[in-house]
Amino acid sequence: LFGTNRLELGLRYIDSTLNKLGDPTIDDRFRTFSYHYIYSLKVKGDNKQCLAIGESMLALAKREAGTKQYAANYAEASFAVGDAYFNMEQYNDAYHHYYDGYLVAQSNVDNNALGDYSYRMGMILYKMKNYKLAAGYFKKSFEMQGSTKDAFGDFYRRQELLDNIALSFKHNNQADSAILYFNKALKYINTAGPQFTDRLKMIDIARGVVYGNEAEVLILHGDYNGGAELLKK
Repeated sequence: LFGTNRLELGLRYIDSTLNKLGDPTIDDRFRTFSYHYIYSLKVKGDNKQCLAIGESMLALAKREAGTKQYAANYAEASFAVGDAYFNMEQYNDAYHHYYDGYLVAQSNVDNNALGDYSYRMGMILYKMKNYKLAAGYFKKSFEMQGSTKDAFGDFYRRQELLDNIALSFKHNNQADSAILYFNKALKYINTAGPQFTDRLKMIDIARGVVYGNEAEVLILHGDYNGGAELLKK
């Protein structure tokens, strides 16, 4: 039901199922909270409620210490709390929970999940203007980004990560490294993008974003002609 965007119906179904269980486990309750979190985030857009639910998830995860499920649930809950703080622009609190979850996740979850966590670490450090560390996490996320059932989503995340690495170098006054990664992003878009024939407009937008970002670097360093050409593109 969630997969077909019928979130309210899905939420009623899982609540009803949980209520019928004679003795729900900690993990049963944790998963139910996680569905409520998604609903509050996607439908209600209520960050304070997301924070409260995330903290409830975290409390449940801590009760599972020593079990096989502990690391994955603890990391998920920590990042849920971190996402709520991030959306409320409380970046120091978000960083604390992201980093806490990342430490637990490092040796306990698969590369795709760890790549997603690395992406979040990069985003929060970028927002906190720690561009050197942000670039490192974006690189790590790119290296760990595996293949999922959503081939276009995989492609779009990878080109975004290359652009984010370049932007981090740009803000860290490393123009040559920034241009190197902007060009890597463009090469990747031009090589991997054409296969998605039904998404060519989105691919053009992605390419345009990179052109604009690279143009800013050239202009900042006095290459006005080069910047103008990219802006025209």
